[in-house]
Amino acid sequence: MAQKSRYISGMYRPNMLYGTIIRSPINRGRITSIDIPPMGDDVVVVRASDIPGSNGLRILKETLPLLTGETIHYLGQPILAVFAPTLEDAKVHASSVAIQFDTIPPDMEDRGIFTDRTVTHGDIDKALMDHPRVVERSYLTRELESSYTAPTGALSYPEDDRVIIHASTQWPFHVRDSVAEVCGLQKRRISVYTTPYSPNYGEKLVYPSMYACLTALASIKSGRPARLISRFPALSPRITVLRKTALDESGIPCAEDILVTADVGAYPLFAEEITEHLRCGVMGYIPLDHYRIRVKTLHSPHPPRYHFDGFGYPSALFSSESHISEICYDQEVNPAQWRLNQYTSQQLHLLNGASMGETPLEEVIQRVVKESAFNRKFAVCKINQVQRSSHASFRGYLRGIGIASGFAPNGFSRNYPWEKLYSVQVRLDENNRLSIHTSLCNSGASYTWRRTSSEILGIPEENIEVVYGGTRELPNSGPHILSRDISIITPLIRRCCESIKSQRFKEPLPIIVKRGFKAKSHEPIQEFHRFKPFTTACWGAVVVELEVDSVSFMPEFRGIWCAIDCGRLFNEEVLRNNLRTKLLKILHLAVGGRITPDYMPKVEIQFVDRGSSVPLSGSQVLVGLFYAAFTSALSQALDRSITELPITPPDILAQLEDL
Repeated sequence: MAQKSRYISGMYRPNMLYGTIIRSPINRGRITSIDIPPMGDDVVVVRASDIPGSNGLRILKETLPLLTGETIHYLGQPILAVFAPTLEDAKVHASSVAIQFDTIPPDMEDRGIFTDRTVTHGDIDKALMDHPRVVERSYLTRELESSYTAPTGALSYPEDDRVIIHASTQWPFHVRDSVAEVCGLQKRRISVYTTPYSPNYGEKLVYPSMYACLTALASIKSGRPARLISRFPALSPRITVLRKTALDESGIPCAEDILVTADVGAYPLFAEEITEHLRCGVMGYIPLDHYRIRVKTLHSPHPPRYHFDGFGYPSALFSSESHISEICYDQEVNPAQWRLNQYTSQQLHLLNGASMGETPLEEVIQRVVKESAFNRKFAVCKINQVQRSSHASFRGYLRGIGIASGFAPNGFSRNYPWEKLYSVQVRLDENNRLSIHTSLCNSGASYTWRRTSSEILGIPEENIEVVYGGTRELPNSGPHILSRDISIITPLIRRCCESIKSQRFKEPLPIIVKRGFKAKSHEPIQEFHRFKPFTTACWGAVVVELEVDSVSFMPEFRGIWCAIDCGRLFNEEVLRNNLRTKLLKILHLAVGGRITPDYMPKVEIQFVDRGSSVPLSGSQVLVGLFYAAFTSALSQALDRSITELPITPPDILAQLEDL
């Protein structure tokens, strides 16, 4: 069995080659010539013409080119890879390669539409005309860049008749399948081992497959081990949500027209799934008789933008909850009380009428309102806001408090057809030791898996092992994204253990059980009204209190209060620390990276226990709700609608100069 490595950067092999990638310096154009000078026998250059198989990574229905030899589709697109005995030599040789381009002017660049999906119910145009009170806002989440906490790369080397690959990947079987197609090898000849990847936002989902293909090609070509590490950034889609909401005489939404556009870069990776997540995220919790939701994914000359802390759901949730607060501010009502008045029903429904059943939404709102003293602070900030507006120049403190509440799904949408292909395996041996086999063996959920198995089978946790291995030994459990290790893999392990329990003391040991995900049947997506897009959801509420520094114009967070239903809790303190760390990372992104690493605001996180046996992840819901509560608090502090993220001190200064 292979041994775990700390990081890919800490892995070495004798006689190893080090690689670097030559990328396109232009957005769009054509390569007119490539001049590669003589480089010596110990240097390996990998070009598109060197690829014996497919020059592309298949990602569900789409293909992302590995190397381009002619057309440039985005800035930073890989053209060549150079490998040498040292990284310095590789970079020197790469700099000697001369590439000429014909550039396409920006005004001639293709910026078309990849997908365009619209769902409509009732007569939305007539409803908007019949109701004179319409609140219209545009919400923008600009592209966010991942910050790497662990290297991204791959190491490949030949071993007997096989190619061994170590990669910092969240999707090891995609690495295997990609290398097989690119190198023209049988899958059984490739074994992929994951190294710790510490994913922040999902940046190690696709790029490690690219780097594994390049190192495998270099290794096969040279007969030597080859390693490549890159810090090429992963970017989130640029998402804009335009909302037009008609209000009835009581100020309650009665019709809504929503247009969502997502710039996903040059290739529409996961475009259908992005559409589903955005469409679900923009739905609030008031069922409407008239609505239209249109979601478009757009083409642009940028690197693919796909998974970044989800498939856009946090940005969509940010627009939904910020919009509710904007409606409340327009009517000068308390946004917390407004939510409690509307969400008191135990049988909550979405905008499209889909029933969410009994939810903890009312409880999580009440908890954060109480712990933060929201009502009192909101009233004080409102008084201060009124006093400031009566003066020609602003005086006093710029303080605000905001609230957001809602849910986020765990896992893929119900229209994702590949989930049924993934599985896990559990084995009970003769020595009463239990081994859990899953390709997500580097997941931080291993503690939960061991605790779950121990409770079902009565086996001490020290006798339970999550097996570390390669794709030849472990079952394909799918990609480690969207908290699937919690929401999908944990229930599968539970089912395996329950099956072992029923066979134990009846069947001879070892007992081996394998289980896969079974997608539930559902009505066609054409019947969107009352359609529930996801099977599991994590509910939460967040309050943010802040004050804008009058010198630096930096938001100073006076307190962040969270209440989240994460289902079954196995280690409350570990989960709380993980969510607190996550919160600080997204806080850093929300203010444009202006937070120092040692900054630690007051953060209180409570968990709601509804007696669930299934654990859930609170990561996505925390991101979306924090964004909405943060901008709502900042809107109150500045007495301006803040509907764009990230927002920096210069942006805040520009808002104040307009006062």
